[in-house]
Amino acid sequence: MPVLKAWLSSHEKKVGRVCPDYVRLNNLTRKFGSICKKAGVEVKQNGFRYSFASYRLATIKSAAQVALEMGNSPQKLFTNYRELVGEDDAKEWFGLTPAKVKKHKAPEKKPASPKAAKSPKLRSKAPSR
Repeated sequence: MPVLKAWLSSHEKKVGRVCPDYVRLNNLTRKFGSICKKAGVEVKQNGFRYSFASYRLATIKSAAQVALEMGNSPQKLFTNYRELVGEDDAKEWFGLTPAKVKKHKAPEKKPASPKAAKSPKLRSKAPSR
């Protein structure tokens, strides 16, 4: 699992939890939701689980194996989780590393100069005649 190792390597510790602030799922969910909201990304309940099921099934093509990994039956996998995705999309999804994300991030905007920061005030009412 080299991709998982790439994501976790910057959090490596000799002892203790990887993310002590997120011992409770509520804390992680709240933080994730906050980050998504700031980025303008819609959060879907169980989105990672649905994605894993769809992309894993496209990769290994074994509903029985994916269901076993997820703790479900193959029938549940098909009724609740499977979305039709291609094998190439699945390889891309499972190949996503921190380095690839960083490479594709939009460039940060440079702070505006003090002169550019002065903008005309917006009027709340139409001008009187």
